[in-house]
Amino acid sequence: MKKVLWPGLCVLLLFINIWMGITVKNLRKYPFLGKIYVAGESEIISLPYRESLLTLIVYFSHRSCIECMEELEWWNKLFMDLPNKELSVVGVIPGNEEIESIKNKYKILFPVFYDKSLLIARSLLISATPLKIIIDKRGRLLYRAPTCTIQNSHEDFYFVVIEILRKIKQEEALRQGGNHLEIF
Repeated sequence: MKKVLWPGLCVLLLFINIWMGITVKNLRKYPFLGKIYVAGESEIISLPYRESLLTLIVYFSHRSCIECMEELEWWNKLFMDLPNKELSVVGVIPGNEEIESIKNKYKILFPVFYDKSLLIARSLLISATPLKIIIDKRGRLLYRAPTCTIQNSHEDFYFVVIEILRKIKQEEALRQGGNHLEIF
């Protein structure tokens, strides 16, 4: 390569390196800003739902611990109790499992989608199921934890979500310059 091209190549590589550094930094802060496509039974959705203040993603499978899946009652309750503009509840399963059989087995009320190529599992380092993830509409990861087998913790999670939602509503009110805040 000619000596004239080396400085140009070095400058180009410097700009690429700076751009990649900024991109990685933003992804660490807001890991869900990039779209994650999940295949449903008859549709493809993009997570997170930008219409809701919060999105609860529950990653589970047929092999999930039965005692842990008892928390499903509270996930269904969140789905039924809170308006969709405040909280979206979405189930995600590995792409090789049957959605209908899982929905029937656990009596799931909220929508369940496939993680077709295990993109979500790999990006979130999911090694055990079920796992609960809460993200806000800006893509910030607010909560990530496996479910617990202790019955009291199932109910506690319901109130953790309510508290996170209350704080997000306060943030939204402050950002919009509002002086009042409605809490349930």
